[in-house]
Amino acid sequence: MGFLDLLGLVAATGLLGLGLFALSRGRRDPVARVFALLAGDLAVWNLATVLFHVTGEPAWHWLDVTFSPWTPPLVLHLVTAWVGRARRARPWLVAAYVAFGALSLSSFAAWFFDWARAWLDSPAWSIAFLAGWFPIMATSLALLWREIRARREVPLAATRARLLFAAILFAGLLGSTELWDDLFAVPSLGVLGSFVATLLIAAVILRLGLFAERERLATTVYVALLTLVLGIVLAAIATATHGHVAATLLAALLVSGLLVVVVRELAQSAGERRAKTLELASLGRFTAQMAHDLKNPLAALKGAIQYLEVATPAAPAGGDAETTRFLGLMATQVGRIEVIVERYGRLAETRLAPGPVEVATLAGEVARAATVGVAGIALDLAAAVPDPRPWLGDRDLLTSAFENVVSNALQAMPDGGRLVVRCSRAGDLVTVSFADSGGGIEPRYLERVADDFFTTRAEGSGLGLAFVRRIARAHGGTLAVASELGRGTTVTLTLMSQTQPQEYDHARNA
Repeated sequence: MGFLDLLGLVAATGLLGLGLFALSRGRRDPVARVFALLAGDLAVWNLATVLFHVTGEPAWHWLDVTFSPWTPPLVLHLVTAWVGRARRARPWLVAAYVAFGALSLSSFAAWFFDWARAWLDSPAWSIAFLAGWFPIMATSLALLWREIRARREVPLAATRARLLFAAILFAGLLGSTELWDDLFAVPSLGVLGSFVATLLIAAVILRLGLFAERERLATTVYVALLTLVLGIVLAAIATATHGHVAATLLAALLVSGLLVVVVRELAQSAGERRAKTLELASLGRFTAQMAHDLKNPLAALKGAIQYLEVATPAAPAGGDAETTRFLGLMATQVGRIEVIVERYGRLAETRLAPGPVEVATLAGEVARAATVGVAGIALDLAAAVPDPRPWLGDRDLLTSAFENVVSNALQAMPDGGRLVVRCSRAGDLVTVSFADSGGGIEPRYLERVADDFFTTRAEGSGLGLAFVRRIARAHGGTLAVASELGRGTTVTLTLMSQTQPQEYDHARNA
């Protein structure tokens, strides 16, 4: 076993350890899930490359070319998730997975058919791989370079992006030498590229805390020990086993292990989606039941207060004025509770009650009420051009939506900052935006911030922006969230005027 083979073995075990660490520590992070799959894929084909060099058994080569085609689409998926563009790039991701999946399937056929083995040994296989890999690598590097430039004022995020850029560049250029070697006489340095990339990625995950900000020392030691143990075991097997049966058995074990990880992750994702659906259904039933149960006691309480208000003037003088004042206060608060109960009851039934609303005024009132007495918050309300035509919407639900957005903005500025509220109207379309100067949202979280039960705060419920998005959709509009780390977040609601009560299909638009 040569020096490069040892480096490849270390790279394979290190990638496997990093992948398992990402899977266990970053389960809620979409970047972690994709990285775990990529690390497992890289570990398998790097190990297969090393063992093919050591044993000369063709089964290892077939294993290598079966798994290596999955690397380009996984790299593109990782980068697009990293920069927050995975959803917009979905058609390109699907195309990449289909194209390279077909290449992987043709490579897998080498285990059974002579024509597939001849295909693998021909330059055409390498040309097909390189033709797809270089556009993907160029696109991935361009996206990361754009991310680096955008995050220059956030050193930690910029450093992470630079290291990932370097990892893809080194691994891509050196790894492709394995394919160029099939076409021209060039040194095969793929394992060296994988080793360098492993070191850079380990720095991103362990030193810079990509998936966990706490317990870095403990997690570093854990991954180091896991890598060492796996390296010793695999080195012993590679040294002691030279027979085809043993090599095939080990390959089967590795493939089975990777499949178990993938199936486990897919099963968990499906379970989380089912749990989310059940939670939403339970929340709707609970809200409707709560609104129903509170209506009767509130009606009785309101009736009692009205009776006392009528009867108070007939009571002996002395405390009449004070009693009347407190009864009025009680009646006002009961009225507010009734409005809230009615609001949540209509939310559970997903029914809008449109009425005339001056949206700009409402947004300003909500923002002023929320920022009164909050130190260090500068409120900027843009003047909207009045429109003589009435705009119809559900005032109560819009109030709740604006309150949620403003509350999130204030939580993002614990040390003070600037909240800018803008409103514009074009016919029946109204656009309201709330911009804060807080710390911003990580790009990999940006696409999920309005998903049900998704939150990055330990005390959060994950229902705030999801609730706002439902209200926007119920008004025939959309919710958009834009953010820059270190500069703040802008939440924009685009709403359509409603001419009549609307039934909102909660299941279809959830």
